[in-house]
Amino acid sequence: MSKTFEDFLTALAQKESSRRYDIENYSGYLGKYQMGEYALIDAGYYLHDGTGARKNAEGKYVDNDWIGHWTGRKGVKSKVDFLSAPEAQEDAIRHHVANLWKQIKALHLDLYESTTVNGIVITKSGMIGGAYLKGVEGLKSYLKSAGRNIPKDGNGTSIEHYVSTFGGYDIESILKDARGATDNAENHRAMTTVGQSRSKTKLAKKHVGNRGNAQHYVVRPGDTLSRISRMHNLSVAEILTVNPSITDRNRIAVGQKVVIPSHKAASHSYGKTPYAPASHSQVGSTPRQPWWGETFVGGFRKRWN
Repeated sequence: MSKTFEDFLTALAQKESSRRYDIENYSGYLGKYQMGEYALIDAGYYLHDGTGARKNAEGKYVDNDWIGHWTGRKGVKSKVDFLSAPEAQEDAIRHHVANLWKQIKALHLDLYESTTVNGIVITKSGMIGGAYLKGVEGLKSYLKSAGRNIPKDGNGTSIEHYVSTFGGYDIESILKDARGATDNAENHRAMTTVGQSRSKTKLAKKHVGNRGNAQHYVVRPGDTLSRISRMHNLSVAEILTVNPSITDRNRIAVGQKVVIPSHKAASHSYGKTPYAPASHSQVGSTPRQPWWGETFVGGFRKRWN
């Protein structure tokens, strides 16, 4: 890919604000990238004010009343400070993008990369774009429904438009720094408030009760129990024996963890499963939602006009 992360940010800023640092839209989104309260909480600039949603002049619910406290990061102590601080805005968007990717991975939506939904090849940058518009939950709804559910913002802009528009950028440089960037922001919040923490999802080898040292395989788009069993030289019956929570062999969900018996696990390295992207007909074909815990997600976005 020839389009860089800086190109991604330039395109995003043009779409959101025509690259104006000093703008606030009618829904309270701020600056060059039109960031709301939840985005700036993620980036370590703002503390949750606990007011919830309110109605604006047009009767639409928004969260951005900005009556809470700022952390003082980069010297920003107010909304006015933020709107007049280009350096802080550039720092905030990088932290927020890194955090969005962590949330995407925590929900296992990264497994949809290289699949096709409604004719659109899903890329990392496209998923970031979609999550930026409608939150990670909006992206989850879109991908897991195979494009049947297409969330839109208050201006009628669809998540699919953002997934397509911002697809194909090389954003690996920011994703490599995702853990350090967001941890740094979290540490800054920790110095200004007590008790705020973020859970971290880890996919690793685990000791599972009396099953011995087993491994967990994370279900990918297009997987079936038969396919997983063949990958690990197992029978479906062997997998079902150590996975009592799977009551229907035909119903497993993307992102679900399947225990691989310890005596077979050594023959297959976790995370190195040969994988070919599923076709559009396979993506989202399992209607049941996965059971793992949800993570905190950024606020829904609205595009500045």
